[in-house]
Amino acid sequence: MTDLLGVDEDYTALENELAQTVANIESTHPGYDEYRYSVDEIGHNPYELASYLSAKYHVYFREQVQDELREIFRGTV
Repeated sequence: MTDLLGVDEDYTALENELAQTVANIESTHPGYDEYRYSVDEIGHNPYELASYLSAKYHVYFREQVQDELREIFRGTV
């Protein structure tokens, strides 16, 4: 159970990092007259994440799925 919660925390950390990147876009990319955003809500369904990882790995550990989490987050899976 600990790994399940830890994996969800790791994925949430990726989402928070993306949210910070979006929030700071004007300061990290200065010099434009206007900034337009079309951003959906950043979030995930923890049950779907756990189901996907359980189907793929059957039994998994937090450190084992870090690369997979990044691939899912990037949308390359």
